[in-house]
Amino acid sequence: MIDKLPAWLRDQFPPDKPHLVGVSGGLDSLVLLDVLRTIGYRDLIVCHLNHGLRGRESGGDAAHVRRAAGALGLPCEVEKVPISARAAISGLSIETCAREERWLFFGRMSQKWGCRTVFLAHHRDDQAETILARLCRGTGVRGLGGMRFRHEIRTAQGIDLELIRPLLEIPREALREWASGKSLKWREDKTNAEPIATRNRIRNEALPLLEDIFGRDPRPALARLATLAAAESSWMESLAREALQQARDESGALRVKNVAPLPDAAQRQVLRLWLEDTGLPGVEQADVEAVRSLLTFAPGSGGRINLPKNKHCRRKAGRLWIE
Repeated sequence: MIDKLPAWLRDQFPPDKPHLVGVSGGLDSLVLLDVLRTIGYRDLIVCHLNHGLRGRESGGDAAHVRRAAGALGLPCEVEKVPISARAAISGLSIETCAREERWLFFGRMSQKWGCRTVFLAHHRDDQAETILARLCRGTGVRGLGGMRFRHEIRTAQGIDLELIRPLLEIPREALREWASGKSLKWREDKTNAEPIATRNRIRNEALPLLEDIFGRDPRPALARLATLAAAESSWMESLAREALQQARDESGALRVKNVAPLPDAAQRQVLRLWLEDTGLPGVEQADVEAVRSLLTFAPGSGGRINLPKNKHCRRKAGRLWIE
């Protein structure tokens, strides 16, 4: 399994520097922690966010992570956030709220420990599940790229993090073999087997059915699709970035005359990058299409569309800007 880790990992993220590592207490994250230690990472900060979604079992997960970190002599940061209550207040789904709270948690830990790298334990099977879910939602090429080995995000509190997924090409079964060979003890989340969440049904129902239909495991092919799509998306994004630079004025607004003549695909890429650069969180395809509609207004006319987080995109005098 060590041979399947990214060749650049130790060079780009030296083992003698501090790094955060997300540990849930489950198989995947405890294997990640053990693998990182095996290849020489010693200055790791173990981070666990207790979502409080499973009552006493959630508390047991947190206690298990503390013990695992303590056995390795590593610092351990644990916080508890009432996800259900916050999701109800914000109107977000449990999954979306939990994800946003995780980034905020990692942002706080980044400030406290003076490091911006976060190691995460997503693996090949997670990637396959992500791609299948996105296919069914009608994603574009960028979405088909799935999760990346390296991905930079800016949290809601304005902190830049670099997410690193060293296990992304390694199947879950290999992680289980590693854990068994090293006698690792992990916590099982019983809800993973329940047909409640969409991802659970993809993992436990859809993928086994596809394997039965095609007579082979679909996960390697889905992961390969992600690799190819990520490379093509990166190339298209570089071209869109050049077009975006030409379309921006000195205030950061977009000149409609520079964007409107572009092909539809290029318009979408440019507008998505622009919206993300303005700090709009969680840009969706619907948001991009709404902003695109402003490009077709008659010259000299204005218009405004609503965006998430009480933001608006306005067109006036041949410019688009966020307010």
